[in-house]
Amino acid sequence: KNGFRSGILMATGIFLSDVVCVALAYVGASQFFSNPENKILIGVLGGTILIIFGTYNASQKQLQTTSDGKKTMSTHSALLQGFFLNLLNPFVFIYWIGLVGLIGSSFELNKMLTLTFFSGTLFTVLATDILKCFLAHKISRLLNPNLLIWVNRSAGMILIISGVVMIIRVIVT
Repeated sequence: KNGFRSGILMATGIFLSDVVCVALAYVGASQFFSNPENKILIGVLGGTILIIFGTYNASQKQLQTTSDGKKTMSTHSALLQGFFLNLLNPFVFIYWIGLVGLIGSSFELNKMLTLTFFSGTLFTVLATDILKCFLAHKISRLLNPNLLIWVNRSAGMILIISGVVMIIRVIVT
């Protein structure tokens, strides 16, 4: 909805936050996230963030567009939104912590093999995100503003529901 350039910048922000997550997981953040005492805090924080982003998406009345019909988003906004949306998702940390543990034990903590694996993995994720931006750009001509608003609202509701479910699950279990 924000154009190819914004999509690339958002993908770059996601890539950078994944690099931070892998680095933190490698140096020991897994102790914090695997500590049962932190489970509720992490779940409530993650759920609240999903609810906030979902509410923002679902409440948009119309898309602000430029004269060529594309939604506007500043360079910094796209990069930071990708970075923080990904970084603040606790499941991203859980995923990378699990993978760091699995790969670390598989490669017997060989730093060069581990670095090679994660470099390849992170750049593959970035390439896949860029490909998704390209394909989304190609089909953007088929999307009208009303359809995009409907998609935003639907995505917002899914984020809200996911956030509520996440909070309920960590409190109940």
